[in-house]
Amino acid sequence: MTKLHLSTLIQQILSVVAQHGGATAGQLFNALCAAGPFEYVSRSQFVELLRNLGSTELLSQAGDGTLLPGVVGERIINHYSFYAAFASSEEYRLLAHGQLLGTIPVDFPVLVDSMMIFAGRRWLVVAVDTATKTIELTEARGGVTPQFNPSSGDIADRIRQKMRELYVATEVPAYLDQQARVLFAEGQSAFAQHDLAENAVVSAGKNCLLFVWRGSRVCTTLSAMLTIMGVKNSVESMTIKCQDVTREELLGILAAIGSMPKPTARDLAGSAPIQNVDKYDEYLSESLLRDSAAARDFDVDGAWDELTSIVADHPAIPDVVPESWTSVDELAVLGETPFVVVDVETTGLSPRNGARVVEIALVSLDSKGNVTDTWSTLIDPEVDTGPRHVHGISSQDVSEAPVFAGIIDEVAHRLSGRIVVAHNAPFDLKFLSSEFERAGARPMSWPTLCTLRLSQRLFPGEPANLSALCDRLGIDASPTHAALDDAVATAYLLRSLLSTAPTDVTHSAETLGVRPIRLGPNWPAPVVPAPVRLRPVPTDDLRRV
Repeated sequence: MTKLHLSTLIQQILSVVAQHGGATAGQLFNALCAAGPFEYVSRSQFVELLRNLGSTELLSQAGDGTLLPGVVGERIINHYSFYAAFASSEEYRLLAHGQLLGTIPVDFPVLVDSMMIFAGRRWLVVAVDTATKTIELTEARGGVTPQFNPSSGDIADRIRQKMRELYVATEVPAYLDQQARVLFAEGQSAFAQHDLAENAVVSAGKNCLLFVWRGSRVCTTLSAMLTIMGVKNSVESMTIKCQDVTREELLGILAAIGSMPKPTARDLAGSAPIQNVDKYDEYLSESLLRDSAAARDFDVDGAWDELTSIVADHPAIPDVVPESWTSVDELAVLGETPFVVVDVETTGLSPRNGARVVEIALVSLDSKGNVTDTWSTLIDPEVDTGPRHVHGISSQDVSEAPVFAGIIDEVAHRLSGRIVVAHNAPFDLKFLSSEFERAGARPMSWPTLCTLRLSQRLFPGEPANLSALCDRLGIDASPTHAALDDAVATAYLLRSLLSTAPTDVTHSAETLGVRPIRLGPNWPAPVVPAPVRLRPVPTDDLRRV
C-alpha cells in the first residue's frame, strides 16, 4: 500500500478553499485526488475526511454546497504555522516505575510488549497512553548495552538489498575512502563469520537476531506480527532482536506465521496505540487514522515475501520437542497403529511467554488413514484470546467454555495408543505439553508424525503451508484456522502423502518426521492414485464439550 498523506491532504484542502474562496467536494476530489498527488486516497476515504473536517469545524458548508473555512479552519489558515505542511513529531514522556526517564519524539509504531532503546539501555514497553502522551517502560532482561541509537528514518527496500549484495560480493566498491574500506572489511568479515548469505537467524545468547534485508516498513511489519504472537522483540536497523527464544523456536514460529492467513495492514495498525504522528492527524477519525498508519508504517506484501523466503531457505527446521516425549516403552508401528490428528488454536505462538490453547480438535484415523471420529471444543484460556484476525475467537466465545484441566482426561484418552499427527507437530505438541503441565499432569509420551516435515521432504522448495498442499494434491478440504477444519484437512493430507510417497521415502522414519516409530510388515500402505479428492467430515459429526 502506498502512503496516503492524509495530514498533508488536509493542509491542501484548506489551502484550496482559502485561495479560491470556497470549493465543492467534487472540485476538491478531482483536483487533489483523481488528477492530483493524492491518487491513493479513495472516494469513500475522501468523503469521510470531509465529514471529519466538518465535525471539527475546519470546514463549513454553504447552502449551495460550497465548502468554506470553519471557525477552527479560519484560525489555522490565518496562523503563520499554516505555511508548513509538516510538524515535528510529538514528544512522549518515558516513565519507568513512576520515574521520568525523559522524552522522545514518536514517529514510529510503538506496541505494548515491543522493545525500545533509550539512554543506552534496552526497555520493554508495558503500556502506552496517547491521552497523556506517556509510555510506561520496564527494564528488559539481557542484551548488550548499545553505544548509540541513531534515528535512521524510513529506509527503502533497495538500500538494504544493495547492502546485502555488496557484502556477498568479493570486490570492494571503488568509491570508498580508506576509513570506509576498513569498516566495510569488518562488515564483510562479520557477514561471512555468521554465514548471513545463507542464514537469516543468528543466536545471540538467550536471544535471536532475525536479519531482514528489506526496508523499514517490512521490518516494522514483521516485528508487529511477532509481537502480536507473543514474541518480545525490537527493530534494530535491518535486524529484529527477539528476546528469550531459541533459533529453532523462532524458525518454527516464522513457519507457523507463514501458514496463517495474511493479515491486513489495518489489522497490524490497530495493534499500535500511537497513530497520531503527523501535523493534522488530530482531525482524523479513528478509521482514517488506522488507514493512514497502515499505509505509512506497514508493508504486508513485502513482509510476506521476506517471511516466505526465510522459511523456504530454512526447510529443515529442527523439532523443538522435549526429549521426554520420545521415551515410550512401545514404539508405534506404521501400518498397525492408528493415528490421531491434533490441531490447536492459541492466544500466541510461545507458551513460554504465557500463550494458551483456546481451541483444540482431534481427528481419529485407523491404521490405514481412514477417518473414524472427530472431536473439538473451545477452551477458556483464562487470558485474552489473542489474535482474533487469525482464529476468529473472541473472549465472549469462550465465556462458557471449559478450561483445559476440565477436558484433559478426554484429550489424554483420545491421544493414547495412537501416532499423533500435526502440521508443524512441534508447535502443537509443545502447547499440549504446556497445558498438561499447567493442569498438574505429566505430559504423555506420544509417537509423532509431522506432515509439514514430510511434505518438505517430498516437495523440496515448494510451499508447505496446509492450504497450498491441499491445492497441490487435489484435496477437497478447507483449512480455515478453525481447529476442526484444519485437523480434518491435515488428516486427508496425511493419507494423501503416505499413499503417494515413493517406497524409499515411506520406509524412512526420519524422512517422515516421525519419532519414535518402527515400520510394520503391512507398511507401506497401498498406493492410491494422485490426486486424491476427499470430502470433509460432516460438521454434525462434531461433538463439542
